[in-house]
Amino acid sequence: MFILTPSRAFFCVLLLWAGVYLPGLGKLELQGEEGRRVLPGIEMLKNGNWVVPHIAGEPYLRKPPLMNWVTAVSQDLGGRNERMARLPSALGVLLFAACLVWLCSKWLGPLGGLLAGVFAISNISMMEKGRLAEIEALYMVFTGLAVLWWLTAWVRGASLWIVWPLAGLFLGLGMLTKGPLHLVFFYSIVVGVLWAGAKRGTPNSGWRGMVHPAHALALVLMLGVFALWAVPYLRMTAALDSDGVWLRQFTGRIGGEMDWSGWLRNFPRGVLNFFPWLVLLPLVWHRGAGAEMPPRMAAVFHGMRSGMVFAFFAVLIVPGSSSRFTMPLIVAPAILLAMVLTHSPGVVPSWLRQEWRRAAIIVLVLCLVGSAAVPFVAGISAVSVTIGIALVAAVSVVLARRNTFTGWIGVVMLSICGMVFATWIHVNAIMPRMQRHDELRTVGAMLNAALPHGEMLTVFRPGFEPFLYYVREPLVYAQSRDDITPTTRLVLVDEEKLERVVTRSRPVKGGPWIRIPARDDTRMIVIELEP
Repeated sequence: MFILTPSRAFFCVLLLWAGVYLPGLGKLELQGEEGRRVLPGIEMLKNGNWVVPHIAGEPYLRKPPLMNWVTAVSQDLGGRNERMARLPSALGVLLFAACLVWLCSKWLGPLGGLLAGVFAISNISMMEKGRLAEIEALYMVFTGLAVLWWLTAWVRGASLWIVWPLAGLFLGLGMLTKGPLHLVFFYSIVVGVLWAGAKRGTPNSGWRGMVHPAHALALVLMLGVFALWAVPYLRMTAALDSDGVWLRQFTGRIGGEMDWSGWLRNFPRGVLNFFPWLVLLPLVWHRGAGAEMPPRMAAVFHGMRSGMVFAFFAVLIVPGSSSRFTMPLIVAPAILLAMVLTHSPGVVPSWLRQEWRRAAIIVLVLCLVGSAAVPFVAGISAVSVTIGIALVAAVSVVLARRNTFTGWIGVVMLSICGMVFATWIHVNAIMPRMQRHDELRTVGAMLNAALPHGEMLTVFRPGFEPFLYYVREPLVYAQSRDDITPTTRLVLVDEEKLERVVTRSRPVKGGPWIRIPARDDTRMIVIELEP
């Protein structure tokens, strides 16, 4: 009989994390907004300015810099590549999972910690953002850690001097990641729990829990963490109206032009962020859910449930909102489902575990078949064959000892194996086909092949061009004609801006060296200036 302990629960979640978040982490070129998170970090390493982020030599004033900092440090330690740029997001997910298992095990038991960890890191939104150098992953992590710590300390009856301050530190890190929107999620849950606790007469509930000096200390810590960066930042960018940029972003979300179809789609998309576990969410609203829990735990359950719903609709009802804005709420349904499955077993249908187990086995068998075919589809190599055999052997052991892993533990183990196999198939059979459509790497390789090794390339006001991530150094940016020095020879410039670079004293020498394929509205070329 397999006895679950917190350390074994963490090992199971570690297996899930390693199998889903690490394979193929650097296979794809920069995606979506990743360039805006990675390029400022590269420039921080070059110019030493860690306060004001820059992209292509111009200040980037739209987001706080924590994501830029961590990608810069990661690439400085491990090299300039996509894997190291995305590794901080993946490590943040691991930290979140470890804290979920550890803290939830203290009041939900090891099984509750295991379930909460699995639900939190194996939903579609976390798996997508946790494998990218994107803001949302760390934003979900810091918001989740603040909520998790506050709930764990409060439900165990700890002093408010323990409940509040550490949560304030996590909230401050969240502000350094994306700004204050996560406060809506945090305080919706906290107020809901305190209100539910007051109805049950539990200590440190109601307004007493909010107006306590420890809460004031948490706010000071939160604002202090943010101010350590924001104060020098606002001083250095006062002439650039940086605070006005933030204000216009906020008012643009509220008062922008209404897209009714997109606005209505936000609500189902927001719910789908928790796929595939959203099929279990109706259990949270079962009439008997929470009835068998101790008073403090019941207050957490009912308060968090109400706060989650309020925050979800409060954020998405704003005209310019997006479904991704609700991703920091992922921690709430993960813990709620873990609470139901471990402390309200009467509301769980008897057939659910059997059907879930049967579905997991079917998916696992399909993934086994698919994994066996991967080397023949993606190319047979020693690595692919070895890993494939190791995965098949590991799952065969799990299936052979299925009577050892009974109850929810067996269901979760089968689900973890299925997700790992699905990731293996995606990385080895689908990603290689996606790589064939690389554009940014292709442009970077074209420039690197044509430019003389060690030759400095001056880039004239390119704006946001993520392909520059793949152009080797030395690379400098010019914002005006005055930045074109007498020693400047090769210049990358948009054809429409050519007249701002070329002068009578510095005409173009011959035709363009390289003409980059047109992207959007830009037609960039590399020219050589006469000495």
